[in-house]
Amino acid sequence: MKKKPLVTAAALAALLVSALPLFAGARSQSGAAAAKPYEIVWHVGAGEGAQTDTPAVLAEVNKYLAGTGLNATLKLVEADFGNYNQKIQMVIASQEAYDLCYTASWINNYTDNVAKNAFLPLDDLLPQYAPQLWNDVPAGGWDACRVKGRIYGVPNQQIWAYTKGPAIAKSWAERYGYTKADIKTVADLEDLMAKVKADNPNMYPFNTVAGGVVNNLLDPIDVIVANVGYYLTDNSLKILNINETPEMVAQMKRARDWYLKGYIRPDVATLIEATNDFQTGRTIIGWDGNVKPGGETEGFNRSGVEMWTIPFSQSWLTTSGITATITAVSRQSRNPETVVKFLNLVNTDKALYTLITRGIEGRHYRKIDSNYVEFIPNSGYMPSVDWMFGSVFNSYLLPGQDLTVWEDTVKVNNSAIPSPLIGFVLDPTPIQTEIANVTAVWDEYKNLWDGSVDFDRTYPAYLAANRAAGVDRIITEIQRQVDEWKKTK
Repeated sequence: MKKKPLVTAAALAALLVSALPLFAGARSQSGAAAAKPYEIVWHVGAGEGAQTDTPAVLAEVNKYLAGTGLNATLKLVEADFGNYNQKIQMVIASQEAYDLCYTASWINNYTDNVAKNAFLPLDDLLPQYAPQLWNDVPAGGWDACRVKGRIYGVPNQQIWAYTKGPAIAKSWAERYGYTKADIKTVADLEDLMAKVKADNPNMYPFNTVAGGVVNNLLDPIDVIVANVGYYLTDNSLKILNINETPEMVAQMKRARDWYLKGYIRPDVATLIEATNDFQTGRTIIGWDGNVKPGGETEGFNRSGVEMWTIPFSQSWLTTSGITATITAVSRQSRNPETVVKFLNLVNTDKALYTLITRGIEGRHYRKIDSNYVEFIPNSGYMPSVDWMFGSVFNSYLLPGQDLTVWEDTVKVNNSAIPSPLIGFVLDPTPIQTEIANVTAVWDEYKNLWDGSVDFDRTYPAYLAANRAAGVDRIITEIQRQVDEWKKTK
């Protein structure tokens, strides 16, 4: 990447005017306007929505920013994950002014937003205004974020390899005589849940929400978009409708079986959030989003529940794993240079990152020593989504985590089996309408994944609706792009 030469404020203003398609809505600050800090509006998700003490934390963040020389303040717009996708999509569709948002392969879909022209390309901005961040992220991370060769988001450094498996409440498993080594398969989980349910009829041992997460055990299948994907073990890279695979059918039937046996809450069809069920002892098992070094300790410090996380699959490195946590700059940003400078800070300045992720020292967390901190219970600020705000490698460790947890995380990333499709990024432009339609159909039939509807009656109707929405067109177009991509390898 070539660096742009430094220019004067006047020349920069002229440059931005001449580049309106690239910097839509951008406005250079000069003269009296430069004295007023630019407010950076950042949309993020959270497990339980807005934190009570967010205003107090932001006040400290903005004091800190004032001392960095960055003429900016921060405003966080928080939404629980159950509503985040809908809210941020409304913001994007309305062309409302904002600066940053959380986007991913699984929520507020990254490539779909790029196709909608919602995000700014960052290829020139990053080297010039965020040089440390630009150098810190491995080349493979930037490549995973390229769409038609251009970078539209910053991949947050964390566990990029995917290792699927359950999270199990340790005390309940031990109560029934299990050791961690005893639980190796889904059948072992079912055995434990059956025993717990028999003795505790008011408990619902499996933790899930509307739409379920049973497909987290679909190994070795990787999703590209709209439940279209491929087998990670298939080097021919045949693209298929994952909903028609034997693995997905088995998972849907399993979800229905668990629901009928009372392992899943009867109100799951409309349930958005169930995190507290672990803390209250109402549930004992869930799918861990990604089994990782230090994950058990992290979960305990967050919830107060000691958990076992057990790998049920191999570790895979996929493009979707890297793009599972991205921060993008909106095309509606009025000052993208300042926003990118802020991204450089939040990813490289440990004090700023800690303020945003942990809160105020002495009020929301205590520092144990130079490496470790601990949360203060019921403090009003514990977002528990460090990976959403930047590189987790800037995080202080939590009690019980190994000093080498971040080094171990990098090792897992480096040792994971690369997907045969690693580096491929879909251009969704030709199938944007079909993706939206298929996603809407999934939302209509999503209870197939949580077990609350009859499989035999609902599944055929879902397949028909999915086909009518254009899933075959999606498969054909992705296969075409994959075949073209393969020629470059």
